[in-house]
Amino acid sequence: MQAILLKYHEERILGVCEFIKYDANWLSEMHNEFPQFQKICLAQESAAACEDWSFEKALKMFKALLPECDKNAYHGFERNLRNFFDSKIGDFHEDNLAIQSFAKYLKMLISRNPELFLPYDKEKNPNCPITVRVFESHGVQFLMKSELFNAINIRNPNSKRLECKEINGKLMAMNYEKVQKKYKDRIGNIEIN
Repeated sequence: MQAILLKYHEERILGVCEFIKYDANWLSEMHNEFPQFQKICLAQESAAACEDWSFEKALKMFKALLPECDKNAYHGFERNLRNFFDSKIGDFHEDNLAIQSFAKYLKMLISRNPELFLPYDKEKNPNCPITVRVFESHGVQFLMKSELFNAINIRNPNSKRLECKEINGKLMAMNYEKVQKKYKDRIGNIEIN
């Protein structure tokens, strides 16, 4: 089920290539926060431990947690759940709590940080930072022209669109100093890292 949830979120951003500023502190906080979140879930869900679980009850509960997903993946999950109940080994309560806490934490994490997990959307999260990567080689900093132009076009929708053309299938780059001079009035609301 965890794989289905992750795959669902991955499919929502298929074909999207956006970059975020790496924040080691945030990543560490997130890593440390999950065990605490899981403990809270375990305490809140302890009433479910008394419940007499059956395959049907478990399937109904998990269906409510699952977003729309690939039918093959769903059938595989349903088959695994059936096998789990048929085998009569293991503690369903513990597995249930682990899956539920993961699903709830993932949902909370995404809703708290849409700019990190969801594609840019000028309607839903217009303040989401748009990041363009800076590369360095032999002391010279440069940006990929296509990334820069895409960010400028998103942040400046009423201005003339900038087009990036490949030359013989090669991606074009621009010197960072020249970018700062040439596009200074159009990059103020873009994170360049």
